[in-house]
This record gives sequence, structure tokens and C-alpha cells, in this order.
Amino acid sequence: MGLDALLARTGLDTATLQVRLMELELQGKLVRMPGGLFQRIIRA
Repeated sequence: MGLDALLARTGLDTATLQVRLMELELQGKLVRMPGGLFQRIIRA
């Protein structure tokens, strides 16, 4: 999902969303994909 879609879906401001995405990435729960997309990592 792209940043614009996440902004619309969450209602967060850009700065707050960027911080949350970085936190999730550092926790290994999110990966940044080519083209500025983000994908959640689901572990079984």
C-alpha cells in the first residue's frame, strides 16, 4: 500500500505516519517495497 492510501485510511498526519511506519519497520513488522509501497509482514 502506498503512503497516500495509508494517510487516507488512517487519518494521521504525514509526520506521525512516517514515524509509525519506521517503528513497524524496525520491529520487523513492515517492509518497504520498491515504488514507495509498504507491506505488512505476517509471521505464522
